[in-house]
Amino acid sequence: MKAEIAIYPVIHAEPRRPGPAPILEFSSGGPVIGQDEARLPEPGEDGRIPLGARVPADGWPASQYHVRLLLMEAGRPVGDERLSFVIE
Repeated sequence: MKAEIAIYPVIHAEPRRPGPAPILEFSSGGPVIGQDEARLPEPGEDGRIPLGARVPADGWPASQYHVRLLLMEAGRPVGDERLSFVIE
C-alpha cells in the first residue's frame, strides 16, 4: 500500500469571484521540504471552496511534520493556516 497524506481544507471567498491561489508548504523542524500550488474552482454561492490535496508520503521518515496553507491574491498573502501531524 502506498502511503499518502490527505488534507481537506475549506476555503471561504467572495461568492462567484475567483478565489485565492493556495500554496501548501511542508516542513519538519526546519526549512520547507516541499511545496505545491493548486488551482481552485470558483466559489459557490455561499463562498465555500473545498480543496482536496493528496501528497505521496512513501519513504518519509518518522517525525513531526508541519503543513502551512498560504492563500495568495494578486501576489499578496491573504490567509495563512497551519497544522501538524506525526509519522511514527
